[in-house]
Amino acid sequence: MIPLNKFEKIMLLRHNVEMMKLIHGLTLDVGSGANPLMVADVLCDRFPKDTQHRGGLPSLMYDKPFVQCDAHFLPFKDKVFDFVHCIHVLEHLEDPKKAYTELKRVGKSGYIETPTWLQENFFYSLRVHKWIISKRDNRLYYQKPKWRILLPHTESLIVRPRCWNFIYEVSNLIYHFLDENFHIFRNRFSL
Repeated sequence: MIPLNKFEKIMLLRHNVEMMKLIHGLTLDVGSGANPLMVADVLCDRFPKDTQHRGGLPSLMYDKPFVQCDAHFLPFKDKVFDFVHCIHVLEHLEDPKKAYTELKRVGKSGYIETPTWLQENFFYSLRVHKWIISKRDNRLYYQKPKWRILLPHTESLIVRPRCWNFIYEVSNLIYHFLDENFHIFRNRFSL
């Protein structure tokens, strides 16, 4: 289990603040993992224990009502949630199209985030990522990753020499600046 560094904690907090601007009413966090959405009312995840899908991050946080379930079959009534949050989950699933349909079924609105083609093929990818998901003409497209340059994923660097920390922090700043301004590493979708 690898704890988040200061920079990652700041980025997580920033994401939570951004989501607070969008969220209204009862909120579900699908694939909540070790860092659930702070304002979510209900958390759900398929794996309550450590799993390779978290890339070394710790087990789930249980500070809210939790439902263990599969995103392909969400055990909730139609449109019961005002907002559904689902980040870095669809690329792990056998059938992301079915999971997307389920997210739309249980939520009135929401936010989905997945790695982009560039991120998945040229920067880093987890071997458990089965899909690259993109959106064009208001439709989602799914394709298998073709080229994988498996650079060390940040969460899998268990022991880094101290001199790498500065380089890591600077590269994270550049990465997030490019992503926030040009959206080249993360796809963002609305339900």
